[in-house]
Amino acid sequence: MVRSLLPLLVTALFAVSSLAGCTTSYDAHWNIELMDFGVGTWAEGPPTEPESAVLINDGDTVFRLQSITLDGDAAGAFDIELTSGGELPTDLATGIGVGVTVTFVGEPGVEEFGGEITAALSPPVRGARQRAYLSLPITLTLDCDADDDGDPVAGCGGFDCDDFDPAKASTFEELCNGLDDNCTGEADYPGSEVDVDNDGFLSCEDCLDGDSFSYPGAPERCDGFDNDCDGTPNAEGGETDGDGDGWLSCEDCDDGDPDVGPFECLR
Repeated sequence: MVRSLLPLLVTALFAVSSLAGCTTSYDAHWNIELMDFGVGTWAEGPPTEPESAVLINDGDTVFRLQSITLDGDAAGAFDIELTSGGELPTDLATGIGVGVTVTFVGEPGVEEFGGEITAALSPPVRGARQRAYLSLPITLTLDCDADDDGDPVAGCGGFDCDDFDPAKASTFEELCNGLDDNCTGEADYPGSEVDVDNDGFLSCEDCLDGDSFSYPGAPERCDGFDNDCDGTPNAEGGETDGDGDGWLSCEDCDDGDPDVGPFECLR
């Protein structure tokens, strides 16, 4: 079930007490509301381009950025680093921002990835315990079975050779159609899925794939072959040689006399 990730608040306002007992406000925001890696399929491959965001100090005083972490169930599917390099904690003056880059490194087998980047903010006082947390949601959907044929792509628990064709899956039976229906790596229906005589019919459906005049539904000819593939050579007059003179009955005017053949029939 795809989990819905509701965008969280991307502004934070917090107050801290100074040594004199005064209260100062700090506020900041992420420059985007959602880090969205989009929707795709494992068949196309996971996203390789990183996404970026910037945390900006909108206040009129310095605050300390203690840490930036990845949180959530799928946090391990992403890597995060500071765009500008450097280390945390660091102090940010007003109007200054810190950029982060997030890269997807998740493994196949999971379809929904989500989490959030959490920035921990505090007053610029060493050892200050008062903190606020500013979160930025991350979302990514990668479908393991894009064609919904019940066979996920390799790495997601299945062996679908074409995740964009619902007629092909490793769990399907091979058909006599010239295609690799069951994802074995070849079209291997018994009887062969080639057309040797180029009559438009595959060997597995052609009763005589060495004769271009013989295929299912072809006109029956007086040649001794089952041209129409109905199981019997049955041209008008019959396709047997009753008198053993080498001529079929359909071309011999007297198939009971071995001395009579087509040439004698013309006399």
